[in-house]
Amino acid sequence: MLKLCHVLSCSPDKAITLDTDFSPTFISAGGSRYLMSCLKEVVSLLRHRGDVIAERIGAHGQASGAQVGDFMMLQLINRSAPLLQHYLNIRHVHPEKLYRVLLCLLGELSTFADNSRRPRLDGDYQHSDQGATFHNVMLAIRQMLSMVLEQHAQELELQVRQYGVLVSPRVDRELLGAASFVLAARAQCDAEELRLRLPSHLKVGSVESIRELVALHLPGIRLRPLPVAPRQIPFHAGKTYFILDMDEHEQAEINKSGGFAFHVSGEFPGLELQFWAIRN
Repeated sequence: MLKLCHVLSCSPDKAITLDTDFSPTFISAGGSRYLMSCLKEVVSLLRHRGDVIAERIGAHGQASGAQVGDFMMLQLINRSAPLLQHYLNIRHVHPEKLYRVLLCLLGELSTFADNSRRPRLDGDYQHSDQGATFHNVMLAIRQMLSMVLEQHAQELELQVRQYGVLVSPRVDRELLGAASFVLAARAQCDAEELRLRLPSHLKVGSVESIRELVALHLPGIRLRPLPVAPRQIPFHAGKTYFILDMDEHEQAEINKSGGFAFHVSGEFPGLELQFWAIRN
């Protein structure tokens, strides 16, 4: 027996109050206002995520190692969104078939968005309770799509200033407490030499403090060599990677300042630096 409605209350004068959130069972998703709203929401979410990722890729001009995940995510979205839009247009699709497609979407999204890389969904398809069935899968898809939208690594601009100073002025303050900062370096010397020498020859501090650090030979923010390139950023042979070890005082100083500043002393022929923020 299939439910037609859910009665919340019945008054003494025989007035009945129905549960407006109850979704009756349909054999065609097009007949269900709730299922159609779910389908419209997923299509809209996928379009928005696809636009954001495509713009992010286009801003870099070409693919890098850090963007492979973005390309794969965009491929998933470009594959799923037209199919779901097709179901939205024809309307005559069985709810179980729609649920099956949403399950596949959830499974693929979890590869990118969840630490376990595995889909997590409680419950199965219940034809007699389509409301609860689609509520669960929609909740999981919303969570996955909100996670995949965030960019895990962001390259920060380095501007050349006077006296050999490099400045990264446009640092999002939200990143300071939620990201690690990595410097990628390459020079016309042995990589191990660069790894050993650069931390003692590179001063890192706020824009306001860099001159004092250099003039008074103060240590500044410590550079710690990394054994391998962080997986979130592009790998390039010959580059050496360092992470900035900031204490609370240094982080607060950067937060109040105009950004990070760098000054290199010593001879490092052909030195190239890239600065990255990686969300924790």
